[in-house]
Amino acid sequence: MLLLIARHKYIDYSRSFQSLIVRPKYLPQRAFKFTLLIALLLHLQVGPINADEIGVTLPDEVGHKYRRSFFWANCLQMLNRAAYTLPGFVDLYEEAHKPFIRFPRGTPSNFYNYETGFLDTTSEDDANRRATLDSWNASIANNWGSGGMTPDDFFEFADLTGADYSLTVNMTSFVPANNRSYMQTIEALGASPRYIELGNELYFGTYDNYTEDGATYVAEAEAHANAMREVFPDAKYGAIIPSQLYTSESFLPDPEEPNPNRQEEWYNLLVANNRFYDALIIHLYSSLGMANDTPTENFIPYEDAYKNCISHADFEFEGVMDTLGTDFPDKDIWVTEFHVGGFGGNVRSYRLRFSYLGAMYANYFFFKLLSEPQVTVTHWHSFTQMFTVPSGTPDESTVLDKRVTFEVLRTLGEYVEQHGYFSPVNLTSVRTYSGTNSYVGEFDDVLACYLHGRSKGTLVLLNKLDTEYSLGALSVANLVDSHDVRILGAKQVRPLEGQALSTALYDEESLTIETYNAGEVPGMTLPPYSVTYIDIEQDWQIEGLADEALVIEHNAVDLENGNVEISYMADDGYGYSVERSLDLQTWTCIGESYYESKSSRLHTHLVALPPSPIPNLFYRVIRHEL
Repeated sequence: MLLLIARHKYIDYSRSFQSLIVRPKYLPQRAFKFTLLIALLLHLQVGPINADEIGVTLPDEVGHKYRRSFFWANCLQMLNRAAYTLPGFVDLYEEAHKPFIRFPRGTPSNFYNYETGFLDTTSEDDANRRATLDSWNASIANNWGSGGMTPDDFFEFADLTGADYSLTVNMTSFVPANNRSYMQTIEALGASPRYIELGNELYFGTYDNYTEDGATYVAEAEAHANAMREVFPDAKYGAIIPSQLYTSESFLPDPEEPNPNRQEEWYNLLVANNRFYDALIIHLYSSLGMANDTPTENFIPYEDAYKNCISHADFEFEGVMDTLGTDFPDKDIWVTEFHVGGFGGNVRSYRLRFSYLGAMYANYFFFKLLSEPQVTVTHWHSFTQMFTVPSGTPDESTVLDKRVTFEVLRTLGEYVEQHGYFSPVNLTSVRTYSGTNSYVGEFDDVLACYLHGRSKGTLVLLNKLDTEYSLGALSVANLVDSHDVRILGAKQVRPLEGQALSTALYDEESLTIETYNAGEVPGMTLPPYSVTYIDIEQDWQIEGLADEALVIEHNAVDLENGNVEISYMADDGYGYSVERSLDLQTWTCIGESYYESKSSRLHTHLVALPPSPIPNLFYRVIRHEL
């Protein structure tokens, strides 16, 4: 059977190979063909063609700059027994490389009252919502006491750790004046948020008693944004767009939809009314391939659900990003929630997202998001699912127990933090897999990219499925083959060794993370469902990197109009501010000069001169990581 399969697979190649060989007269035709087939099989085994050995071509031209806000986590601590300022939580957060965090996060944020520390309930809530909110408030009281969870703890944590964060504001029980007061309270705590979300998933029909339709949302979101801008004018404000573009799953029970066009109309109204927001917010959850009411005994294996999810991502994601880029060309995209689906009905008990395999899905989807320059904020759902709190009342000595998902996130954060640029790479000899459910097509088995700066980089190779590969030759685009890629070492995240693969993929507590020295990397194995990070000394030129030093190209004092015109090259993914000095020793920031670049361009900033112009004023431009 093996010979028949091999002969069928390579039949065209075999014929061309045979045409180059003359049969000796003493060898019968049948024997000659058999000998030829054996020789061909040996050639295929030891020759240069090996479909499972991956060749990698590294870039000589940059892809795009990514922002520090790209490294991400939702974190709903109000329903958790660990306070933000709990030493064990702070230690865990810093060990995870300080992911960009979201407060208060998700569905409860739509009802969060910063003054009471609880979730508001009103007479407009139906019985299901009221029961949910009452249950959550009981949990808040149990975890945080009668004062609820006020913002103080979170902003003390942010000040302590230097955490960057986004805020999701209540637009159901709060009017614009309430959110203006909320921002004033935050300002009094010494905080200055840069990202503010105008509600959470209000486009679902379950919120129609608060937000009647898209027109209502546009009007109310603009009013809330204007009120908050009075306090934080430099913050970015994001408007929520329906997730129906990718998936229609809701976190809350959705009643009979009175307006089946609600989400489409909502989307179109935001396209038409784009003046009041800086970014659009979308949630991307991939389909498990099971209905919410699937009985537990009919749950499908994790491997099947995982494949459904990556098929969903590979089939839909690029098209969704292209649509958003076309309809909202000048807006940032914030993906403030992403993961596998399964948050409704009976499938809420399906624990794929807690497992090794679920963590690998989120790791994979992160790199798909990172490949899109327009995406500037992301949040994995969810940091609170990455650890457990031991029994008893948490105190200063409490150590939180890490899950496998935490280890995957921590390792990812290690490499994202080191670099600032994403560039694509080319692979050879990678197989494809067939998409499942309605997500038909052939998609690559392996995701690859290059994270880097000016002098070093990390090659990422994520093996999505169960084919085992090995690492072949590494080369650099447009350089001669003799150029040696200088490998510094590697780290690999893979299912727990010593367990059957089918068991290790379900594991919620353990995995294998192994470090390799430089000499162990060539030819290394890329196991099923693994991600490999290879550190590289970048001793070749990559075109398109931002200049290391900022040069003010023009600095002219306009005495007639009373200002200074400063021009500089602003690169995508950086923020800039202008500083002034009398003596080149002490510098003062000009507060209104801050500028965040969305595309690389020459930027001109007019700085007002002091009321009484002083001779010999000096100016400089400072570039900030985002």
